[in-house]
Amino acid sequence: MTDDELKVGAKVDGFEIQSRGRTTARLINALCDLGSPFTESAGLLGDMVRTYREENAVRALQRVRAISHKAGKNLNPPAAKFTVDWIEGVSLEEDDVLVEMWANLFVSEAENKARSHFLYKRFLKEITKSEAELLQRLRKHGESSDVYRFPDDAEFVWKHLENDPKGLFFVDFSYSDEAKLESYLKQKVEKAGLKIQEFSVYRFDENPNWGLEAIIEPHATNGFVHTTDDWASLDMLSAQGLIERTEKRLIRRAEIEPSGENLVLEITGCYLTQVGCGFLDAVDPHEQVAAG
Repeated sequence: MTDDELKVGAKVDGFEIQSRGRTTARLINALCDLGSPFTESAGLLGDMVRTYREENAVRALQRVRAISHKAGKNLNPPAAKFTVDWIEGVSLEEDDVLVEMWANLFVSEAENKARSHFLYKRFLKEITKSEAELLQRLRKHGESSDVYRFPDDAEFVWKHLENDPKGLFFVDFSYSDEAKLESYLKQKVEKAGLKIQEFSVYRFDENPNWGLEAIIEPHATNGFVHTTDDWASLDMLSAQGLIERTEKRLIRRAEIEPSGENLVLEITGCYLTQVGCGFLDAVDPHEQVAAG
């Protein structure tokens, strides 16, 4: 049960929101306890916090209205438990990407009530803009917009590479050329919402587990993970169960390798889980409505 009392009402021309609660009062009292000069600014700060949260909530509800109106959808009011918690969450959000996701989640719940939407609401409270954009990038593959819906296919791609001795390594370019190998791997592997993060190639004599000579040192691919924060975001998304991080090691021995060398290819990648697919379906549907 929250300390805030929040009321949402539907009107002919939009939504109406009212708020009243002890959250702002507690913040003001805490500042007053510190004494002057905090006491003098406490009233102003209280007004700013209340206004900030109300404006964020109203802005999100306006997006709900625009999305539903554009799509011609008739929305049924979500349950009070969902609505109150939704407003509490979105009232603290000011980033446009995440506000849009909150708005889409409201529309999804209003169209079709589902217990999973409560879980998705928790995800939205926890993720940052960086993590939201990583999920969006992971979903995309070339010009296709729906391949991400089949996460099981991602594992199939890996198995196909492992079981196809005449596939991955039978290419007519030098393995020391990172750019060409990266292009080939992306074409071969990046399907079904799966993205390559890093790859490397090694030469070995007899045993592929030691005495490896690097042909290509671990090489981060372009266009997906850009910064240290992105790597941290991947860890967070993986911990939440929205993505699966995976590593694959493919071995090709000299007898089936045109160059006559024993080679090891190591690939690190990730793909959307079923939970991740459902989350994006609810908060980031393919057909977007321009903000206005």
